[in-house]
Amino acid sequence: MEGCRSFALIGLGRLIDRRLSSRVFESLFVLGSLRGSDRVGAQPLRDLGQVRSFISTTGLTTSLDVPWIPVFFIILYIVHPFFAFFGTIAVLVVIGNALAQAFLSTKKLAEASNNNVRVYAFVEASIRNADTAEAMGMRQVVLRRWQDRHLAMLNQQRTAS
Repeated sequence: MEGCRSFALIGLGRLIDRRLSSRVFESLFVLGSLRGSDRVGAQPLRDLGQVRSFISTTGLTTSLDVPWIPVFFIILYIVHPFFAFFGTIAVLVVIGNALAQAFLSTKKLAEASNNNVRVYAFVEASIRNADTAEAMGMRQVVLRRWQDRHLAMLNQQRTAS
């Protein structure tokens, strides 16, 4: 069930990103060409990435699950003390599994993070040179290049998650 929930939340995060990220990037690009690069940065795109990340990772589910743990153990103890003991063992197994998973996914998450840094460097460079690219009629080409890099980064993060 946890895997299904994680898979659904990763999909929800990607859906939100797919619907909004291109619009945000294009808006930043247009603002960069109109106002100049010194006033526009990639922060709105980073904020959207933070929202996607919060939805897609365990932060949301953990904050919903943790308050119910004591209630769960009390109910288990009321039913039978053996069930409470078995529940404690199960929690220890889950914690061990989470630690092993974190250890095994560290390298893939680091690669995805490095790719993310490169994508935002591309965004900053695109905004900085937006007036030139706009004058040359290359807005769609820059947008398509960013989308390709962004989707590759999202796929890498999904695999790591």
